[in-house]
Amino acid sequence: MELFLEAISFHNLAWTILLVLCVGYWLMVIVGLADMDFLDIDMDAHVDHDLDLDGDSDIHKDISVDPDSWLHGFMKFFNMGEVPLMVILTIFALSGWVINVLLNYYLNPWDWGWLAALYTLPAAIGGAIMSKIVTTPLIGFYKKLGYKGEESIDFLGRTGLVTVTVEENKLGQAEIMVNGDPMIVNVKSKKGVKLPKGSKVSIADEGEGNRFYWAETYETID
Repeated sequence: MELFLEAISFHNLAWTILLVLCVGYWLMVIVGLADMDFLDIDMDAHVDHDLDLDGDSDIHKDISVDPDSWLHGFMKFFNMGEVPLMVILTIFALSGWVINVLLNYYLNPWDWGWLAALYTLPAAIGGAIMSKIVTTPLIGFYKKLGYKGEESIDFLGRTGLVTVTVEENKLGQAEIMVNGDPMIVNVKSKKGVKLPKGSKVSIADEGEGNRFYWAETYETID
């Protein structure tokens, strides 16, 4: 009862709600009402920033993110795209909740609001660190399960539209339709020319280390 009262206290309520939502999600997965890919981010070598909302309505939402941006590095550091996002979020929520509850129980007996707000920061940092530590060994496990199956897709020869401008020697992104689904791939200009956003391109070859594809302007024969 003491733990329950502490969990629903104002200082810990936000973390408790987040944890309850995560637990509720996994219960729905168990009974078959939700898919493990309900909220997921794909960041493999070919499809770097594909946000899939796979519910019963089969909705797909793609978000283009600059592959050279800090956001890309942040997501890669925390294994997003290599481990399901809900696994990462659940570990973050559980770890953050435990840290926040313990800090307020032992180090905030006066129930000071400003001190509780201050403890939110180490709880979030601790949750992020724990999610990184716990999910890193899971990368190989999910690869064996076939997670990131998009890696087997052959993009060579396919056409698409540039979604992030490709500068002469820098990475950009293009949207390629595969079986009716839009997929975002990292691309570089094969001829070293600028490929502006919205231009139509064709995938000519794979880049070094399979991190991107070489693209060139798509030209039709009249």
